[in-house]
Amino acid sequence: MHYYGYEWEKQVSILASRITLHLQKEVELRFCNTAQVRQPGEKDSEYVYGFILPQRFDIEKSVLADMVKDLKCIHVNKRYSYENAFIVCREPWVLQEWYNMHYQGTIATEFLDKLREMAKDAGYGSSRYALNKFDRTLSEEEYDSIRDKVEHDMLAEGILVKHLVDEEEVCNG
Repeated sequence: MHYYGYEWEKQVSILASRITLHLQKEVELRFCNTAQVRQPGEKDSEYVYGFILPQRFDIEKSVLADMVKDLKCIHVNKRYSYENAFIVCREPWVLQEWYNMHYQGTIATEFLDKLREMAKDAGYGSSRYALNKFDRTLSEEEYDSIRDKVEHDMLAEGILVKHLVDEEEVCNG
């Protein structure tokens, strides 16, 4: 893990000041759990930290993007549309892998729902335990086909968005 020292805390403080000045009222930031991120095939991992500006302090994402432009460790979280969230990390690959992790997790959740539906249709009930009773083994081709259809359908419906990190935008210093 890169040692952020006090730099990221200083940058959060600067951002809180900028938001306060912009809104002309005191604000609060809510810190989230950290997440461990690892590049595929690598043993070393990094951590991302997150924090949220609650919904009642609504600011346009473009304004927030300007506020963090010169802050090396803080990025507007593109995954959140309902509140303003931020990610703390310094390496572009860490931010990209974090987005990828959520993308794959969203697909996996929907894939499990699809398998539960298949178990229900096969007469195993509709509870979350239906998969434990579902004795059908999927071939790799069936698995890939269902997964691809789930991903395609979610992309088509706008439920799933693949975020790509612009390396120039991340940590220019």
